[in-house]
Amino acid sequence: MRDLGIGSWPARRVRMAPGSVALIQGERRLTYVELAERVEGFARALRALGVRRGDRVAYLGPNDIATFETLFAATHLGAIFVPLNTRLAADEIAYMLRDSGAKVLVHGPEHAQLVADAKPLDHGVDHVLPAHVDPAAIGADATPVDGPVALSDPALILYTSGTTGRPKGAVLTHANLVWNTINQLAHFDLASTDVSLCVAPLFHVTGLGQVTLPTFFKGGTVVVAPKFDPEWLLSNVGPLRITGFSAVPTMLQMLCDHPLWDARARPAAAAGLRHDRDGAGRVHGAAGRLGRAPRVGGGAALLHRGRAAHAGRGRGADNPGRHSGTAGARSARVCRLLAAPGRH
Repeated sequence: MRDLGIGSWPARRVRMAPGSVALIQGERRLTYVELAERVEGFARALRALGVRRGDRVAYLGPNDIATFETLFAATHLGAIFVPLNTRLAADEIAYMLRDSGAKVLVHGPEHAQLVADAKPLDHGVDHVLPAHVDPAAIGADATPVDGPVALSDPALILYTSGTTGRPKGAVLTHANLVWNTINQLAHFDLASTDVSLCVAPLFHVTGLGQVTLPTFFKGGTVVVAPKFDPEWLLSNVGPLRITGFSAVPTMLQMLCDHPLWDARARPAAAAGLRHDRDGAGRVHGAAGRLGRAPRVGGGAALLHRGRAAHAGRGRGADNPGRHSGTAGARSARVCRLLAAPGRH
């Protein structure tokens, strides 16, 4: 295998655990061997459309199994995956397509009108494909994809929000993503038996890098949620046996504030949830093992500072070990209750 990048991960896992479940979305489940077959098929289809090493393949849509199939297929070819922010307007999408030099745009059905309004064919895109397209319909041949992909090759372009001007594309190599994965695993334990929830958007580095890619690397299962819904999350953490997820502080506060919090959080913890990570990459499970919020830093501090900015009280830089106010108490409960006892 000449592919040393992340696009080879599904096929490499097949050698070790082909029947393990890689992805869950609703009632749909894909094992690693099924994922690897679909990635290979879509990579051949992209190749048939003229996509080559270094070309850009853009994706516009909510979190979906198709997002991961496009990511792995593009990078397996040596192409560069460009996830686009679904919250942007058509002219902003058009700008990013033009700026990235995208050759192919894959999109979910939810954003068909946005794609039409962006007019991608007027901005350098050669082909527009619906998500879950059948590779046979494209006329892909049966020759395996086996081109060289180095760790130093670019794998991903993530665009900034553009708050001070136009969005800017940040290029990440395969090595960037691999070493970020290793760094994550150095900070929290994750096994092939873990089930991680992908709820942060995949056009953001939090959605891709903090829990999702490390789970694939270890051969675990990723549950795909199209969007963040506190009620859905609190209702499904237990039944789906989710052991970890990644979220930004605002999302954690929404969980704390939801009416289902007290009814669902403790059962979720008992079911096995061990880690939730905030937008700065801090692990909340460690605080849960201590039964309190971390004394310095951590997600509780992030949440607390956000609320304290409005309330005018809370944890100060000169007194990092002291909590006051509702946000500190509730964010401490995130750390305490969303960590499963006895599974550390």
